[in-house]
This record gives sequence, structure tokens and C-alpha cells, in this order.
Amino acid sequence: MLLIGFFLCLFNPFQYPAKADCVLDFEYVFVDSGYSAKEAYEKLNISKEVDFALFHKAYIGFKNLKDRAIVKKDILTLIDYGKSSTEKRLWIFDLKNFKVLENTWVAHGKNSGQDKAIHFSNKPNSLQSSLGFFLTKGTYYGKHGLSLRLEGLDSLYNSNAEKRAIVLHAADYVSAAFIKLYGRLGRSFGCPAVSPKKSKRIIELIKDGSVIFAGDLKCPVESDICTIGSRE
Repeated sequence: MLLIGFFLCLFNPFQYPAKADCVLDFEYVFVDSGYSAKEAYEKLNISKEVDFALFHKAYIGFKNLKDRAIVKKDILTLIDYGKSSTEKRLWIFDLKNFKVLENTWVAHGKNSGQDKAIHFSNKPNSLQSSLGFFLTKGTYYGKHGLSLRLEGLDSLYNSNAEKRAIVLHAADYVSAAFIKLYGRLGRSFGCPAVSPKKSKRIIELIKDGSVIFAGDLKCPVESDICTIGSRE
């Protein structure tokens, strides 16, 4: 069963303000199977925490990538950069058993903003976070300890992730103590950094072929990975 969805989101792909208007205008086709985004959202029971519009985009992208055999795990990680860094704005969903496996803090790039990320980039040396869909790869040990390599799947938004060394890693500035002291999380060089107390668990859950979607409803992403399913 096919449903054609229409979206076009107008913005500068490398840097844009905190507010943007989104106009429906472009076309992609998605062959639906299994649960719709709305059904999955309800089964996960996340309506008080996660905006449906953002989840919808992430979920449909996940399903498309899975249908293309790019995804190896029924795990979806969602980052809502529209939220304050003091909020737990990273979620890990088990989409096979419809469970929330993790909900925690995540830092953004130092040139993306202070408490909130308002600028995003795909440019090397920008020190900004990137939006869009990422595929998790293997792990390595670096200056931040155990870290997870990420491949950017969106040509406009994050295709330079590996060139920029954008990885998921632990950072001491991601903690309740840092928030209490400074009123926000610390900031990275563009990487999604998480608490050292959570990093190993998160990396083990999502490594080797799962999807991360980093989004912000104020700065919409026009991605051919993200389309509309047939049962809304």
C-alpha cells in the first residue's frame, strides 16, 4: 500500500535561526509495512516527553532504512535539539518490543549555541552539531574512552560526519552537577556527547548498524530518507 507524502522545509542547510517556517511541497513514496508512526508512538507511551511530529519523521526514516537493508537493529535513537540541554533530550527506543531503553542528557556543539542549539552545520571545523539521520558503526578507544563512530546519511546535513570525526562519546560536562553549576550542559566540538555514567550502556545498545535521528522542529530537515507511511 502506497501513500505519497508532501513536504518541503525552507532553511539554510548549514546555519539557520531558531525559528523557521515549514511548507508542505515535495514528494516521496514509501511502501508501508507493520505499525504506523502513530501506533508505534502510542505503544511506546511517550506522548508527554516526545513531540509526535519529530518522532514521526524519525520513525519513518528508520523504516525506510530498514527496508533498504541499511539498518541491522530494531533500535532508534532520537535526539531533540529543540529542547534545552538541561532536559533529557536523547531517547533510545526498542522498536521490536516497543520499549524505551534510555532517556538521558546529550550535549551539542559549542558553536551551535549556549543552552539551546540554534545553529547547525555539515562543515568541517564548524564546531556545530549536525541534524539528520546517522548510521552507527563500530567502536574505538580514544581520548574520551570508548567512543562510537557515526556515518552521516544526509548529503546536505551530516555527510561530513566521519571527516569531522563526529562520534558519540562520554564527557564529564554532561551531568547534573554541571547543570547545577552553570545552568546548562557543557558543549562538544560537534559530537553528541553523553554522561560517562551512561556512555558504555548507550554505545553497547546502539552500535553496529542502528539509526540515530537528530532533529529540531524549528529547523526542519528535508531528507529523502524521511517520508510518510501509509497508515497515519
